[in-house]
Amino acid sequence: MKVLKFKWINFFDQLMHDYTFYPAPSQYIDDMNATNGYKLTNYQGDVTDKVSALETKSKAMDKSKLTAKLGVYWYGVTANSTLYSGPYYAQGFVSGQSEIFKKNTHFAEKAFAESKNTVNEIITNYQQKTLSPEEFNTNIFNLYRQGTTSTTPYSSLTEAQKQIVNQDPQGFGIRLFKRENTNSAPYDIIQTPFVFNNVTADYSFNDAYAQLMYGKTIEELKAGKGTGDAYIYGTGLSFRTLLQAAINWNTVADVRTNGVSEAWLAKLADGGNIGGKDQESSAEKTPFDVKDKINALKAVNKDKQLVDFGGNLGKDLNPSENDAAVRDRSNVNDKIKSAGYEKIKEAVKALLDEFERTHQNVRPADGKYRFTSFYPFINQSKEFGESLKFVKEAIEGLDSRIQLDLVFFTDNKDPNYVAYINQGANGTRNVGWSYDYNSIGSGYDGLSWNWPLFPTLIKIGVEKDSHPEFATAFPRIAKLAEDLLAYQEQPGHEFVSSVPFKELYKVEPRRYTVLPTLLASNVTKNSVTDKYELVLTEKNRPIPYKPQGNKQVTDIYQYSAVFWNQYVADKTNDYLTELMEELTTFLGIEYSSATITKAKDSFVNVLVQKGYVAPYTVNNSVDMYVDWRINK
Repeated sequence: MKVLKFKWINFFDQLMHDYTFYPAPSQYIDDMNATNGYKLTNYQGDVTDKVSALETKSKAMDKSKLTAKLGVYWYGVTANSTLYSGPYYAQGFVSGQSEIFKKNTHFAEKAFAESKNTVNEIITNYQQKTLSPEEFNTNIFNLYRQGTTSTTPYSSLTEAQKQIVNQDPQGFGIRLFKRENTNSAPYDIIQTPFVFNNVTADYSFNDAYAQLMYGKTIEELKAGKGTGDAYIYGTGLSFRTLLQAAINWNTVADVRTNGVSEAWLAKLADGGNIGGKDQESSAEKTPFDVKDKINALKAVNKDKQLVDFGGNLGKDLNPSENDAAVRDRSNVNDKIKSAGYEKIKEAVKALLDEFERTHQNVRPADGKYRFTSFYPFINQSKEFGESLKFVKEAIEGLDSRIQLDLVFFTDNKDPNYVAYINQGANGTRNVGWSYDYNSIGSGYDGLSWNWPLFPTLIKIGVEKDSHPEFATAFPRIAKLAEDLLAYQEQPGHEFVSSVPFKELYKVEPRRYTVLPTLLASNVTKNSVTDKYELVLTEKNRPIPYKPQGNKQVTDIYQYSAVFWNQYVADKTNDYLTELMEELTTFLGIEYSSATITKAKDSFVNVLVQKGYVAPYTVNNSVDMYVDWRINK
């Protein structure tokens, strides 16, 4: 059996991009523990009763325990409890209104630390009350004109504001920047096969949809009886892949951004490395280089086979083919439909007809399969809302039995908003991620436990003989699942936890958000749901799991990070491109996601105050400002 090797160059290349892997200072932690000199606050810098209670418990801990020596409960939890060795350090939030980063005058690079014309302080101000997008953009532009803000994107300006700026571009400081995304994974809300159970609010889909998508009734999902079978292999896989392939996502991007963006459906940083074993010699080195392939969508019919869209289209629809198909269409209602829309319409009807024939007690009185698409942010733009209305019309146009409801919120304290964003009331999870190393492996690793991709792959590998049609439709994913199981059996790759590795997909769904805690705690297997559940004390606390032979419980994040690094480094970029294409379809498209578009042009106009000399490239990191200089 082939043993994979860790590709260290990927790790070190990414290591200095953020503070994730900076070492915890043991001397500082020891000193703070000895005097109990640390103070805890929440992320906004405030002290609450809950925070005070946690601080009291933390300070009462046995200082000889590893948890205390690492400062687990306080070091690095907030900006004020963290030491920084980078060029800027976080001072923290000020009354929840602004976040401040200050120059590290002790930074190792003396030329930067001692320079008089580097940026000393970076302040991000947050809007405190709900405004319309028009009001917000007007305020930002006015603040820029006053010199209060240092920079603002040209694309955020209204047409009237752009006309003002265009009359004096030099005076307003228009500069052309190259935009790069090498380490930020473009995903936020994602549909998941394992729907949260015990949500505080009702699910936002009806029983017919629940059984079609998840193979269970709403009551069964609430009870934690979901298995993921229908979503991964069956009617759910067919329904979701058919619907997402019915849309021309480039048209969606056009509407959302007034024509300046294109669809980006692959959940990877477009400018990062693919990272295969032939990375240096391959002609295609980044996801952007293969964008037409990895943003293509496949669709699965009722017979669990890939839909053949006919002619030159074959069994996938790439962005170029969709654009060519709608080039002569005059209105958005038609341009929003993909090149395979009519074929998909036939397949959807056949799927629902077959489902109702075999589930005669499922169809509701109103004859609708109702589900929702949830926008995860406040202050949605007019254009974004319009794009979703076009998507809704196209989706519902596939079959009169489909009803897609759009959900928006204006108050992030609304209990229903919390149910959506934190508890997946519409079957989604809220996931964010920045790469640990420069490879698509790290991009997918962000989904390993939060989506959760690892348990899903384990399920696919364990059940491969029961679902051979899956490997026919998604051969690279099926092989990935098989290789993951083989990896765990290799010497040095033992997985130690309270749940057997090959049963990680049988965890109670709501516990995937606290999986490290569950796997390091005592569990019991519910005989009714066939799910592993936490064993809690009378005080509702987990009981630490003690493996046999003085073994340590596996760090799941390290485990998956090493696997992905090795797996990707062992494959060619061509092979990985095929895997990326399959994963784009399988992981799915959430219609309301704010991360499924990217700028068409790598170069963008940005307004920068004339007092700054700014670099040629921009990214999302605070450390971008290391290269900014004050023009004295």
